Amino acid sequence: MRKNSWLRIIVVSAACILGTAVRSAIAQTAQQTPPGTNSGVSFTPFMAMGDDYALGGGGSLSFRLASRLSLEAEASLGTDAARSGLALLVDVARLGAFTTYAAAGAGVQRDYIDEELVAAVWPRVIPKKTELAFGIGGGAIVPVGARWSYRADFRWYNPKAEWPESWRVYNGLTLRLTGAR
Repeated sequence: MRKNSWLRIIVVSAACILGTAVRSAIAQTAQQTPPGTNSGVSFTPFMAMGDDYALGGGGSLSFRLASRLSLEAEASLGTDAARSGLALLVDVARLGAFTTYAAAGAGVQRDYIDEELVAAVWPRVIPKKTELAFGIGGGAIVPVGARWSYRADFRWYNPKAEWPESWRVYNGLTLRLTGAR
């Protein structure tokens, strides 16, 4: 079997170009962080849509670690899966009050079987599986008040680094619990 060395070169080149572009964007958009956002805890209840248009909801708790770095704990329940995990959020660019971020983390995902498949497995036990899932994504935060922000987020999950992959997108209102002035 022939090795695809050209594929490795393309992937490494793309990673280098992306790394350079992100660092450049961060340098160009470096500004003073607005008052009250250097530290604090934020809570975001959200409504979500996952792969196969599965609806759900959940909440996240974010802890600001540094001016551009946060730790997020999240739990969600949808018609396709239940997820909980931790992620690091890095502010990528700030355009006025509009902030974009990148996210990476890991957690536990519990998958459910689709209802239309229940007849195929009955009377056996309906299979459910719980596994470690890695996720990456990003989003944007726009302040709508002194302590409130609108947040849109996309995450891609790959349980156990295997197929099938899953994703979800959510919208929520974030309340800054501490650190607001």
